[in-house]
Formats: sequence, structure tokens, C-alpha cells
Amino acid sequence: MIRTGKLPDNNMPIKAETKKAMASNWLFAFPELTVYEQNKFYRIAGCVILGLELIKLPRSEDYRPHFVIYPLWEEDPEKCLEVTIVLREFYTKKNLQFSIPYESQSPIFSEALISVGEQMPILSYKDVSIAQLLAVMESYAQKSPLRAATNSFHQAKFREAFLKINLYKGRVETEALYREIVGINWNKSHFKAYGVDVDEWLLKLREVINRREDFLRQIEQNKLDKKIGRLSWSELRD
Repeated sequence: MIRTGKLPDNNMPIKAETKKAMASNWLFAFPELTVYEQNKFYRIAGCVILGLELIKLPRSEDYRPHFVIYPLWEEDPEKCLEVTIVLREFYTKKNLQFSIPYESQSPIFSEALISVGEQMPILSYKDVSIAQLLAVMESYAQKSPLRAATNSFHQAKFREAFLKINLYKGRVETEALYREIVGINWNKSHFKAYGVDVDEWLLKLREVINRREDFLRQIEQNKLDKKIGRLSWSELRD
């Protein structure tokens, strides 16, 4: 489900050296990622930012790793990191959520490293292909609540992101994806709850397709941001 707005911080005081050690351990395991913040490790793959966020659990000294994808086509860099295309948890061998202590490298940390690598191998790829990226998104779309919300605003924004990744690569599939989106009986009330009119949204999406060069320029402009520009980068392979 695409979310808008910044993710909750839930910060209780954690020593700086503890956070630094935690970051070093995760980056050692996933060297293709770069530190964005002490609990956020990203890379650029063409028109998206993807990576890991270690989200602190409320009222706890534990954290939980999440896989994230953000767009690079929003109106400014800050907005890009407020629109979450994918936010996906990882699970233990017993299909439970992880709760990893900050202070000690317990066996659960070692299990988490293995699970993250197995459940999201794209994190370790030196180069990412568009097929690999779209496969991750399609897998995410099959999971609730997104799967259950077939005509919701969240589903619409997810389909928009899927289309825009294809548009970035200039794929012929873009037009077919747009026709599919137009053909869906969207829940206008759900759109209205987010201050969006369905017809206006469809017209704006059509305009983005028609003005692909402007779309590409916005992506390149956002990549010039001081913090985003420090991230490791690769193009999306065909």
C-alpha cells in the first residue's frame, strides 16, 4: 500500500555508538546500500530509491527491519521520501515478526540478516533489472491489505507507480497499463477522502505519459539533491 507522509519515528534514547555499530553491521551484510540516516540504508535503481529501514518499536529497546521503495519522480526530493511505494516486513523461520535488540548481537540478529537476504535478494544485486524490480512490486501487491483493496486510492497510487516505472524505461507496456487503470471502477469516495478526484487524477496521469521528457527531467533533478546524491547508484537494466 502506498503511504504518504513520513513514517513514525518512535524514538527512545539509543546511544550514538550503538546506532553506529548497528549500521555498520547491516552495511557489511548489504554493501550495495549507503547510509542515508543511521537507521536508513538506501540505493538508487533508475527512477526509484530502495533499501532498508530499521524501525524502532514503541516502548522498546528493539527494532524491526523493513524493505522500502520510494519514487524519484515527485515534485521535490523531500516529497519523494514521503511517498512510500512499498513498505514490507521480514519474518522469522516461524513466520513471526522480528524484534531485534539494539544493544547486543543476539542470535535473532544473525537470523534476521539471513532472512532479509533470502526474502529480498534484490538488496544484494549489484545491478537491478526492471523485471526484478517489477517482480518485487507484483509480489507485494499480492499481499493484504493491498490485494483486498482492488479499487481503492492506495491501489490506484500503486498502479500509478508501476506505470511510471515502465514509462521511465519507455516500455510499450505503458499504454496498456494506462488503459487498464482507466477501465477500473475506482472507489470515488475513497479518493475523495484523500482530496483527490478520480477523473482529474486520470487526466494528470495521461499528461505525465504525454510529457515523458518532463517526467525524466524531474527524476534527474531529484537525484541532484545533496543527500540523495550520495547514495550508490545503478541504472535499471532491461
